[in-house]
Amino acid sequence: MTRLFSSLRARFLAAILIWVALGIGALWFSSVRLFSSHVEQQYHEELEVHVRELAELTVLDAAGNPRLSRPLSDPRYAVPLSGFYWQIGRPGYRSLKSPSMTRGALDEDVAHSPDILHRVENGPTGPTITYGFERAVPGGAPLHFVIATDERLLRAVIASFTRELSLWLSLLALALLASGLAIITLGFRPFNRLAARIAALPRGQADHIGPNGCNSAAPKAPRPTSSCPKARRCSARSTIICRASGRAGRMRGWSAACGSPRSCRR
Repeated sequence: MTRLFSSLRARFLAAILIWVALGIGALWFSSVRLFSSHVEQQYHEELEVHVRELAELTVLDAAGNPRLSRPLSDPRYAVPLSGFYWQIGRPGYRSLKSPSMTRGALDEDVAHSPDILHRVENGPTGPTITYGFERAVPGGAPLHFVIATDERLLRAVIASFTRELSLWLSLLALALLASGLAIITLGFRPFNRLAARIAALPRGQADHIGPNGCNSAAPKAPRPTSSCPKARRCSARSTIICRASGRAGRMRGWSAACGSPRSCRR
């Protein structure tokens, strides 16, 4: 593990991976929380509006039983077992239920206050978000209005959004990681050439690296190009001159660093 992270490229790649994971994770979490809160608030507002509408549409017949002057505006309350239910009760009289509630009943305990209350109760098809309130009737028993929506419908909307969001954020994370890998691969190419030039120094293929990063080969003495003794003497002189120039360069380096070659030898 230590050897793996000793590479600068591996460190950059790990940093990009951590940054993308933290960023995408924070975006996923905040988006799901925000969407869940928005959907729940929308469901609660709809239920509150519909329970008020239910009370406005309720009239009493000649026997005192509750009935609706017209159907509720939301057609989902007319579909059997749709998960959207309402119920009107009056102690001592016949209860009125929505066409969607073909079995079971809603708990009217939440509808014992003139203020609109809500809670999660058991319904015909599972746990429901239930709203209710009570309205007094002059000279008679009060009316209890209850309206409910299955909690599974709310969870299904949130789960569908979460799945789609997770898919798109996963694709975004892969795209970010691919771009980061491409940047590291292309950006580190000059370092690869530099490493190769540095490795050439111990092998004697170069004596130093120039200011532009290129290797500069050590000066070589000219080879004799003729078998003539005079040419060989010229070549020998050239060799001596090359060696002397090299020694002079080293002497200048010593003088710059130590003040004089003699002090360096000491």
